[in-house]
Amino acid sequence: MSTKNVVQLALANNRLDRQGYLSLSKYLEKKFPLIILVLQNNPFDDVACAQRFSESVIAHPTLEKLMVDNCGLGSDTQILSAIASTMNRVSVLTLNWNEIGNDGAAAIGNVLSANPSALKTLHVKFNEIDDDGVTPFAEALRTNTNLTDLHLGENDITEVGENSLRKAAFDDTSLITLFNSNHTCKVYVGNNLCPETYAAKKKSIKTKIIVAMFGSDKITLSTRTIPMNMHLFSDAPVELMPVELSFVN
Repeated sequence: MSTKNVVQLALANNRLDRQGYLSLSKYLEKKFPLIILVLQNNPFDDVACAQRFSESVIAHPTLEKLMVDNCGLGSDTQILSAIASTMNRVSVLTLNWNEIGNDGAAAIGNVLSANPSALKTLHVKFNEIDDDGVTPFAEALRTNTNLTDLHLGENDITEVGENSLRKAAFDDTSLITLFNSNHTCKVYVGNNLCPETYAAKKKSIKTKIIVAMFGSDKITLSTRTIPMNMHLFSDAPVELMPVELSFVN
């Protein structure tokens, strides 16, 4: 079969070395219509090689999903940063089982905070990330408006880290903080959505305001059986005025 017709290339467990990755980069540079590339269990051990590979991925016109699980990315943050830069091309990136740790989480957070337009789904499970490592993700979510699903399960994240993620997605301190929260991303810790991110059901800011004011996104507003948190209106952004007025109607 001609490689020109391949749309999914699975190279897991092939012991790719530096030369193997360089050959793969050259293949990608030919811009065949590849959509999915699977590289599990093929460690990267050379920074220049990782950068060359990442550049070939970013320049590829059709690649959508890149799976780089258990490839030893946690051993060198420069290599990890190079691979993370592929967020500028692929819509799905999996980085599970890479022993990334908190330093690696910071490297990934730096790329996420730049709001790469392509990436929609990111998997960073089983990576020894604790509550301190969650901070770069939470900060990145405050500026990232393109990511829709972030998977952080099977790390060392406690309720403290979950709360940081919740605040990034749903900070109801005031309407300004709520307005500035992330309204696009669902965050998964374990097999479940991070508690109280609320973006799971509806991602609209109106839904979040309802939750903040009434304590539930299922309440019938006309009954007003739950007291409104009127303090939220004290510093309401002008941009939210149409939303607020809609509650009156």
